[in-house]
Amino acid sequence: MNRSVIILAVLLAAAMLGSYFSWTYEDAGKEEKGVVLLDIEPEDLQSLKYEEEDFKIEIVSKSDKLGDYYWAEAERKIKPPKKPNGEDAGEATTKKFAFKASQAAEDTFEDFAPFHAARQLENVSDDNLKEFGLDNPQGTLTLGLKAGPRAFDVGKEGYGHRQYYLRDQETKAIYLFNGQPIRSLRRGDNRLPERRLVEAEMRDVVSFTAKSGEVNATFEQKNASDRAKAYWVEPGQTEKNVSAKTWIEKLMRTRATEYAGDDVKQDLLEVAATIEVKTEKDATTIELLRGQKPDGQEAWYGRSAFTRGLVALPPAIMGALVPDVVTLVGLEPPPREPAKPPASAPASAPAKPDPALLNKLKEKATQKAKEPAEPAKPADPHAGHDH
Repeated sequence: MNRSVIILAVLLAAAMLGSYFSWTYEDAGKEEKGVVLLDIEPEDLQSLKYEEEDFKIEIVSKSDKLGDYYWAEAERKIKPPKKPNGEDAGEATTKKFAFKASQAAEDTFEDFAPFHAARQLENVSDDNLKEFGLDNPQGTLTLGLKAGPRAFDVGKEGYGHRQYYLRDQETKAIYLFNGQPIRSLRRGDNRLPERRLVEAEMRDVVSFTAKSGEVNATFEQKNASDRAKAYWVEPGQTEKNVSAKTWIEKLMRTRATEYAGDDVKQDLLEVAATIEVKTEKDATTIELLRGQKPDGQEAWYGRSAFTRGLVALPPAIMGALVPDVVTLVGLEPPPREPAKPPASAPASAPAKPDPALLNKLKEKATQKAKEPAEPAKPADPHAGHDH
């Protein structure tokens, strides 16, 4: 084959491949120049709802005296592992979630207001819906608008990129849409909960007050803007308090494991410590609470105006952090009760010797004493000599 023909064929194939990816993929920067599905403002979007076979979540925009926030409620069906023979091991259980959503939820809302798609697919017949996963959609996305709900079927991810095919249930139009907000919703029970106890960053904290019982202690932060030189002191003092610095940094890094469910009896929880974190703008009070799991193990929880609800905290971290509050406020730690030894059976009285056995032993000892001693053997005259 002519060499020039081969070169032209390669160039043509490269051009066709490039055209294909340009047709099926748009990066985030170009997506703003794509197709506008819904020209709405963030305040027009009141809720987002995603549903599929084993999971559903709804995030609602709310507001209270503390400000705007997002609240989510979700359900996930959890199927037990199959038996070795492939049969089902039992019925699926449903776990419910309710939590304040994090910044990631706000970002997801912004992805839909306005609602842009990379492009619209033209002239797609019903026979071709399977190619896009829209013959049997894996999920449904519903935007709760002030004007009313708008629903979209969610198909599969496109080949060679991570965007989803969507079909407008109202107009039947099919679009290629950025996959990130869809993935955030599909894993919303894990990705979207707010896990911080306070909104403030460490550099914004002016002071904190730790309270244990009726005793409290306040510490102020100096050089907060320079994290390498920041330190903590008691009011009116100049000596650095390393313990206060270590303690508050551990608390600020602590993250909730999950939001507590209805099975937690909040009236039985004990407030172990109260922490007030102050910034130049406001103050947030955190309650650290001790409880017990149904199996009797110790459990820890936290609550603040920022969390808008009760959150579960890591027992290993809180079990070490909370007792140190007592030291911070200047109290002596309560003495630990020594571990009680395990109960054992009472010691039994020593067994009495058998009289008949004692008599036999005495007779043998007496008889041995009466036996004459064996005479010593004469020394061997050849011992020690060579023959």
